[in-house]
Amino acid sequence: MSLVLGIVAASGGVTSDFEPISTVVTTSGSATSVTFSNLGTYASTYKHLQLRYLASSNTGLGDMAIRFNNDSGANYTHRNMYAKGGNSGLVGARATGQTGISVGVFPYSMYGVAIVDIMDAFSSTKTANLKSQFGCATGTASSSRAGYYAGSWGSTDALTSITVYAVNGGSMTTNSQFTLYGIKG
Repeated sequence: MSLVLGIVAASGGVTSDFEPISTVVTTSGSATSVTFSNLGTYASTYKHLQLRYLASSNTGLGDMAIRFNNDSGANYTHRNMYAKGGNSGLVGARATGQTGISVGVFPYSMYGVAIVDIMDAFSSTKTANLKSQFGCATGTASSSRAGYYAGSWGSTDALTSITVYAVNGGSMTTNSQFTLYGIKG
């Protein structure tokens, strides 16, 4: 399924408000992070950003997180709610003083997906906020997950880079894919 947001131009054609900026596909089975840099060049074109990933882990069920502008300090807050497989019910939590914002999971030998919306990415008067929808099915029903995360970065700096990384020493398999889109406001 493809999602295209657009408006009808005066000429009768459709102009897209949702455009791909960059795609990274891992070429090594030991990649632990992916970085999108030089984002300031898009500040005059886009208001919001969206990241989509399709990733698999080399080491079991892994967690994926995001950092902005190379800030690895304890400046992030996130909340989550997700359903675990095997009729385990809902899990929810809130965490402050984190070194990144959790955005989803990625399973071993299968692929997990997430769509991460980053609102007002280039504002210098608001903190960067995001929401993430994610899901993965694994060979073990109790490890399957689907849910939502939301988080914020405790800075009002406009985004210049986004790093997506595997938490707790995990790594991504070859051909894990990350695409960043710009959304006009």
